[in-house]
Amino acid sequence: MIQAENFLLQKYYNQAINLYQKALQHLQLIENNNTLREVSLIKAQLYYQFGRIYFKLKQDSQETQKCFDVAIKIWQEKLKNIESIEMANFQYNIGLVFKQMKRYDESLKALENADQQKKKIIGEEKNEQFAVISYQKGLIMIEMKKIDQAEQELIKAQNIMQISNNFKLKSKIDLQLALINEQKGLKFEFIKALEELISKKRNHYAYIHPSINNDILSLADAYEKMFKDTAKQTELYQLIYFITILHESQIQCYQQKNPITDQIEQAKFQANYKQINANWLRKNNSLTIIKRFQPNFFELDLQRTLILRSGIITKEEFEIKQILQTSTLNYIRQYTFEGKWERSILSGFTLYGVENYINKKHLNNQLRGELNKNQNLKIALMLCFEAINIGIVQSNFEYISFANRFITKIIRYQQMQNFLGDVIQLHPEYFIDGKILKSLVNDNTILQENLGNEEKKISSNKIISDIIFNMC
Repeated sequence: MIQAENFLLQKYYNQAINLYQKALQHLQLIENNNTLREVSLIKAQLYYQFGRIYFKLKQDSQETQKCFDVAIKIWQEKLKNIESIEMANFQYNIGLVFKQMKRYDESLKALENADQQKKKIIGEEKNEQFAVISYQKGLIMIEMKKIDQAEQELIKAQNIMQISNNFKLKSKIDLQLALINEQKGLKFEFIKALEELISKKRNHYAYIHPSINNDILSLADAYEKMFKDTAKQTELYQLIYFITILHESQIQCYQQKNPITDQIEQAKFQANYKQINANWLRKNNSLTIIKRFQPNFFELDLQRTLILRSGIITKEEFEIKQILQTSTLNYIRQYTFEGKWERSILSGFTLYGVENYINKKHLNNQLRGELNKNQNLKIALMLCFEAINIGIVQSNFEYISFANRFITKIIRYQQMQNFLGDVIQLHPEYFIDGKILKSLVNDNTILQENLGNEEKKISSNKIISDIIFNMC
C-alpha cells in the first residue's frame, strides 16, 4: 500500500493500479475468513484509490464512478458510518467525476452532500476544505452559464481563503473572479483583477514561474481588445517569449505549502527548455503578434532586462487611456519607433513627431478640459512615457535617448518635478525594460528593488529562436 501511494504521488498511475490490485486480491482472501471492520475500511479505501487514479488518467469516467460507488456501498453497508471525512471525500470526488462527464446537476448535488457532511464533522466553515468545494461549485456554475451564482460561490471561497497560506488555490479563485468580470462586461474590473493577480504572483513566486505567463497573455489580449493597444499587446507577448527562453542556470526561490506537513517551506523553480512552457507560441496567432512591428524579430540579436515589479491600474488611468490611446499614444509609440521627436517640414508637408503629442495643449484638447486636474495630467504623461518606452524597445533601443528627452521636458511642468519617482513607485512596468530604467536612474536601491540583486538579462537570436520553435 505504501509503495502504491508513492507511485500515485509520483504520477506513475499504472504501477499504482497494479499494486492496489494485488492488495485487493490479498484482502479478498482475508475477507472470506474475517469480518473485521478494518478489512472493510481498507477495501473501501482501495476502491476509492482506483477511482482517483482513473479520474486522474481521464480514461474512463464511467469506470471511475463504478469504483466510487463500490467504495460508498461498502462504507454504508458494512461500516455503518455515513457521516465521516472519508465519506465526504467520496462524495467530493464523485462530484468531480460528474463534472468531467458534464452531468452538472448531479455534480452539484454530490458536492453539496460533501459540504454538508464536512460541516457536521469539522464544524468550522473557515476550513480550507470548504473553499475547495465552493471553488468547484463555482466552476460548474460557470459552465452552466449561471454567472451570478458562480460569482457568489467564488466570493465565498475567496473569503474562506483569507487566512490560508495556500497561494495556489487563492490564485485560481482570483483568476476565475477576474474572468467573470470579463463575461459581465466589466472592463476596468477585469484588467485591474488581472494586474492584481500578476502582481501577487510576482511577489510570491519567482518572476519566471510559468503560471504567470498565461495571466500576462490574458492581460495583453485585454489591452488590445479594450483599448486597441496593439503595441502593448505585442510588448507583453514579447516579454513572455523572453521569459520562455530564460537561462536554465537561473534558479528562483519562493514559499510553498507542503501538502503533507501543512507547513510553509522554501521551494525552488528552475526555468528549462520544456515543451509545455513553449506551446503558447503555436496558439492564437502568437507568432504574428510578436512580429507585428518587427517582421524579422526572431532573426535579430536582441536582449531584454526584466523589470520585476508592476503596478495596478486605477479607474482614472483606465478612463484616460481610453481617451488617449488612438488619438495620442499610438502616434507617440510610432514616432518613437521611427526616431521622430520634433516636427519637421519636408517639401511643404509638415511631419509630426513625439513632441507634438506630449504638450499640455494637445493633451488638454484630448481630455476635453479635464487636464486642469494635476493628477489627470500626471496620468496622461505617464501613459505617454510608457508609449515612448514601448517604441524604444521596438526600435531595439536605437532611440533610447527619447526617454531622457521626455523626462527633461516634463519636469519643467508645474508639480511634475518628482515625475520619475512617481512612475517608479506607481508603475515601474512603464519603463518596459531595465535598460531604460538604468539610463534614467542611478540609485542602487531603486535598481535592486525593480531589477533584483542579479539582473535577469535574456538574449535572443536566430539560434535560440530555432531551439524554442523545436520545443513546440
